[in-house]
Amino acid sequence: MYRNILVPVAFDEEHNPEGALETAKYLVDTDGKITLLHVMDAVPSYVASQIPKSARDDAKKSILEDLNNKLKDVPNATVEVVEGHAGTTIIEYAEDHEID
Repeated sequence: MYRNILVPVAFDEEHNPEGALETAKYLVDTDGKITLLHVMDAVPSYVASQIPKSARDDAKKSILEDLNNKLKDVPNATVEVVEGHAGTTIIEYAEDHEID
C-alpha cells in the first residue's frame, strides 16, 4: 500500500478523475494521504494585464470547491491548486512532497 498518493485532475470532458480517485482510495494505507492536484496554466504577463485579478481568484475558488466536494468522504485527503505548466509542475510537486 501507499502512504502518499497524488491524483492530478484536469477539468475537461476527456479526463474524469473518479476512476483514479477510487483507485487511490483502494491503494492508500489506512493512515496514508491522497492529494488531488489541479494545475492552472500560467497566464502570460501581456494577457494578465487585461484580465481582472478577481477572475483568476474566482476560477481558483471554484476549482477548490469542486475538488473538495470530490473528497468529502475521503479521510486524510487534501486539495492543491497551483499555477504553472501541467507536466513540469506535477512532476515537481511529486518530488517536493514525497509522493509515492
